[in-house]
Amino acid sequence: MSEKIIIAFDSFKGCLSAAEACHAANIGMEGIEIVELPLSDGGEGMLEVMGEALKGSMISVEAHGPLMEPCTAHYVIAGDGKTAVIEMAQTCGLTLVPEKKRNPELTTTYGLGEVIADALGRGCNNIIIGIGGSATNDAGTGMMQALGYFFIGKDEQDIFEPMCGKMLSNVGKIDETNVGQEVRDAKFTIICDVDNPLYGPRGAAHIYAPQKGANEEMVKRLDIGLKLYADDEKRANEKGAGAAGGMGYAFRRYMNATLKPGIEAVMDATRFDEKIKGASLIVTGEGRSDRQTLMGKVAEGVRQRAEKQKIDVALLSGAIEDKEMLEAKGFWRVRSINEGIEMAKEDLMRPDVARQNIASAIKKVIEERKIK
Repeated sequence: MSEKIIIAFDSFKGCLSAAEACHAANIGMEGIEIVELPLSDGGEGMLEVMGEALKGSMISVEAHGPLMEPCTAHYVIAGDGKTAVIEMAQTCGLTLVPEKKRNPELTTTYGLGEVIADALGRGCNNIIIGIGGSATNDAGTGMMQALGYFFIGKDEQDIFEPMCGKMLSNVGKIDETNVGQEVRDAKFTIICDVDNPLYGPRGAAHIYAPQKGANEEMVKRLDIGLKLYADDEKRANEKGAGAAGGMGYAFRRYMNATLKPGIEAVMDATRFDEKIKGASLIVTGEGRSDRQTLMGKVAEGVRQRAEKQKIDVALLSGAIEDKEMLEAKGFWRVRSINEGIEMAKEDLMRPDVARQNIASAIKKVIEERKIK
């Protein structure tokens, strides 16, 4: 019987995608079965990783961006036809707004609601959404509008324009009459790696709005708006309620969603625990590993899951810092794929060079295991 070794890399940013890094490990050693399981922590490359793992198809949909400009968004429908994987940044991303136009009082999440509606309309009822990188601070109200929620002002006038951050303090009532059954019945899993509440000193506005273009006075207005809008204090103070400008609150308060750390959500969706059964070694890594690797990154997620099944994990990354700390955490090997190679950084980051160095590093750790 051949030895089973799992290759579970994240992307090597600016160099190789997660799938490309994993495929570099196809080294053809006799008596060894290599299983490639590319991973993502919910950020860059999530759609590609999930699409491949779930045997999915990439879907394009016309929607609206943060300032209601037309845009084309992409998401994945898994092979089961029931699971959709969506990135909020496709329609609400900060990179979609020119720097001079960044203003979280004016940006909306309406486009995300359009993408969700498209997925629901295609028969999906298991919706996984990564909510990183947003330009918004509207507590998810724009998204809710696109899904049939109707907002009424404190003056009892209907609000027809897309909701945005500056409008939150004017919301008096929310009418759910026109929300479709498919929204109510869907299971939403939200990939969320922050624990901020909705409002207050650690809330969405104070912590994240400045990087979205808010000045000090705007931050204060946005925070007041979030507090006036929220009608469920318990939900507002939950960990993650303030994620993506209050999107965490919207999903928990109105859609009973589950919030999961990125790597946990990706591993669960791709049945990682099941696929690593019987393996003798897992090799993981990323472009750079240091103490931050231990804070919800792919490699640490892999190590924790492997530890439960008593499988050793080798961490092979482009660059390594804090090696002793990583080894003390429980990685069996911690090593740079470029160890001992005299070459300029730009040459080391060439895809062909990186592939060769990954393959060589993996061969070395496999040989070391034979000697062990």
